[in-house]
Amino acid sequence: QFSPAYRFDGTLGVSNIRQKDAPGVPGEQKTSPSGIFNVTYASETFTAKVFGSYVYSGGSGFGEATRQWTTGLQVSDQITREWAWNFSGVYQGSKSVFTSDTVNLTTYNGTAGLRYQGWEWISLDLTGNLNHQTSDGQLGNTVDNYSAVLGFTAGKSYKIF
Repeated sequence: QFSPAYRFDGTLGVSNIRQKDAPGVPGEQKTSPSGIFNVTYASETFTAKVFGSYVYSGGSGFGEATRQWTTGLQVSDQITREWAWNFSGVYQGSKSVFTSDTVNLTTYNGTAGLRYQGWEWISLDLTGNLNHQTSDGQLGNTVDNYSAVLGFTAGKSYKIF
């Protein structure tokens, strides 16, 4: 924590991943640097966060070990007592570790929201999402998902102590 408003968190290390022997396939092992980071700015009403990681993933969804790198941004602001907004965006890349070009995915994801807290216990929420994924490997296809949701949240907070 550099000041009351700025914070940096990070981990740097070395990761090891291995694949056991299988009939006709020799076992393999890879080692490389890995890490995560978060940089956050927070004031009373505004928060911004930049984050990223560079890690191995053992189960990519396709059953393949992948090397993943992720970076993203999250921003939120309380504009007035009733109105707030938020935005987040993430980029992620994945490449196969042991077999070349099996799983090579690139994913972009974005979310934006607007909240109106006009009543003590109820807020109205409008949220939009987009997700785009492409593959230049043997597995995976191009996927585009979009959604917009208008909803409400009902709840009351209580202080325990």
